[in-house]
Amino acid sequence: MKKTNARTSFVLRLWLKAPIRARLCIAATIGFLLLLQPSRNFRLQSMLLGRHLHLWRQHLSDPVLLRFYLIGTMLTSVFTTVFNYSTFRLSGAPYHLGPRAISVIFLSYALGIVSSSSGGKMVDRFGR
Repeated sequence: MKKTNARTSFVLRLWLKAPIRARLCIAATIGFLLLLQPSRNFRLQSMLLGRHLHLWRQHLSDPVLLRFYLIGTMLTSVFTTVFNYSTFRLSGAPYHLGPRAISVIFLSYALGIVSSSSGGKMVDRFGR
């Protein structure tokens, strides 16, 4: 009983000392785990490494798939570069924005994730 109280006290102290961002991350993780639906139609299958590598080789030898992989890689690289570079541009002249203001601007990315999934649900419900 004493260990449980000590453990609970330790977790509580960590929670109270954690910055607000850490608390939000922990709360979001707990919310995600609670809202996560159980998997459907999942069957556990074992796969040998040789079979796995064969499938990769097969996918990478397909020229059509290779183009899609290349496009995805390029778009991800450009997206990452723009987001990284824009931080430096916004913090310098002529904008001179602080880290907090720049972070709020980057919240648009997170809001885009939420709005696109909400939009998809609305399309499913009401149609195009």
